[in-house]
Amino acid sequence: MPSSLARTTAVWGALCIGAIVAQPAEALAGTGTSTSTSTSTVVSPTPAAGPAATTASGSRSPTTTTTTTTTTPAAPTTSAPTTTSAATATVPKVSGTVASTGYLMATTHGAVLSYGNVPLSGSVGTVTLAAPVVGIAATPTGDGYWLAGADGGIFSFGAARYSGSIGQLDPSTSPGGANSIALNQPIVAVSTTWDGKGYWLAAADGGIFAFGDAGYYGSMGGTKLAGAIVGMAPTPDSHGYWLVGADGGIFGFGDAGYYGSASQLNPQRAPGGTNAANLSTPIVAMAATPDGRGYWFVASGGGIFTFGDAGFFGSMGLTALAAPIVGMGASPDGQGYWEAGADGGVFSFGDAPFRGSDGQAHDLFYPVDSFVAAPGSGTDPGNGASEGLDRYATGAEGYDISWPQCPSGNFPPPAALAVVGINNGHAMSTNPCFAAEAAWAGAAMSIYMNADFFDTSSPPPPSAMKGPAGTCASTDLVCQGYNYGWASAAYAVNAAQGLGYFVNLWWLDVERGNNWSGSPSANASDIQAMLDYLHSQGIVVGIYSTSYQWGIIAGSFQPGVPNWYATGMAGDPPFDCNKGFTGGPTWLVQASWSGSNGNFDGDFAC
Repeated sequence: MPSSLARTTAVWGALCIGAIVAQPAEALAGTGTSTSTSTSTVVSPTPAAGPAATTASGSRSPTTTTTTTTTTPAAPTTSAPTTTSAATATVPKVSGTVASTGYLMATTHGAVLSYGNVPLSGSVGTVTLAAPVVGIAATPTGDGYWLAGADGGIFSFGAARYSGSIGQLDPSTSPGGANSIALNQPIVAVSTTWDGKGYWLAAADGGIFAFGDAGYYGSMGGTKLAGAIVGMAPTPDSHGYWLVGADGGIFGFGDAGYYGSASQLNPQRAPGGTNAANLSTPIVAMAATPDGRGYWFVASGGGIFTFGDAGFFGSMGLTALAAPIVGMGASPDGQGYWEAGADGGVFSFGDAPFRGSDGQAHDLFYPVDSFVAAPGSGTDPGNGASEGLDRYATGAEGYDISWPQCPSGNFPPPAALAVVGINNGHAMSTNPCFAAEAAWAGAAMSIYMNADFFDTSSPPPPSAMKGPAGTCASTDLVCQGYNYGWASAAYAVNAAQGLGYFVNLWWLDVERGNNWSGSPSANASDIQAMLDYLHSQGIVVGIYSTSYQWGIIAGSFQPGVPNWYATGMAGDPPFDCNKGFTGGPTWLVQASWSGSNGNFDGDFAC
């Protein structure tokens, strides 16, 4: 995976990207008439770079608003899009200002990430869901938000009002359970009304479901579409909405005006894109201008398409991205916008402020799939926070076991938290009881590997002399350490996967009991390589150690990954959750608690 510097460079690399500018075009399915022409001027945007990434941290105790009533929405019906030239109703005052605007992102498993001090009110990140989360919408004042599931389940937090859902909530099962309405296609987006007292859910087939004070103005349900619906946006007065398809088709209902689509873009005048029959990458989201007289589309490759009075301020089109773009949002005055990537990366353009991102934190177990701008109070790009991001529920207790438990086969009782060692006490070895211990751990399992350095009193092994760092000189321990660390991590992953275990959370066991070189910089290179290899495999990885041992082994090296703090079986785990050594958040504390005994190490989730 690219380093933080590489990610920042990727943002700067957008400086020479040409505008992807839409030409007037007919609406899909032959409906609608172009009511405005759009500029074809090619500009050189200047995206706001900002820090490449910040590790999301903060409160992770999930809280949900009690949902006790369900409103059955009107069934989707087929309706032709309107062709009104513009929204004519009084436009509500935009809540918040550009200076105070932040943003929220949601992952598919329901974690919520906040930047710009947008308040966090809870998540479903540690709850088993019946369907993935596909959208997030914020209240106009930024003091609450909704999460929408693919099955139509709605989860409301903070001041966000629950007005009903498609998913029938069953208190005896997980939230968002069996559908009360059979959906032909999954829900793909959620949008809220201007006053925050209602919301719409949009399905992939164009079906619309309205709740609270959200009006129903028509849908594409029952109509054959050239491309699945992927996003929606309401008009400023909430008396209409647009639906956008993956092929760039746009459908307006109520007072939502038609200003063009991506169905017939001229490839010679739209750098970074071709016509809709052959888009470089599919459309994934849209946003509307504050006055409702224009809109933007964003493609998974980062290209931006502008229509009506929507301005072009830059894009990530034609730039190599670490992960596809999945969402976008517009600044309150319409003079800028953000693009959000599946890895939590955020790219800001125009006057849209950069508040931080998760693009290089490597702590996402599941991808980001939705983004929304919301009023906040912070301006520091380093003030990101999250709820539900950890793999472990706060307060969960469990055990870690490995080769020491192998001869006896005596395992702890089942627990919500279980970490199993893949090595037989040192790198480049396999725990002979791993399969049996993994079966004990079950779905709760994460894996740890023993980290060490090769014996420098003997000739370096071939795996140290040649590898991703190149062919090393016989005296270059930093180079050799990197190659050896990479090979050690690859060995461990191959060993686990060879036994059929594909786990996306790993830990490096960094202790003085294993062999290390006398050079902290060489040891740090070795550890960095292990992190890099695991990240390259899409694995979230943290480090188990103590501040004392870490300082002796790796010096001042701070990779910023999660900590698993080894306390020597201390008796106050929450207190030790404030300790760390990597510069990242502390996720686990190895501690003695009431469910542990002398035969096993107990662990507590912070």
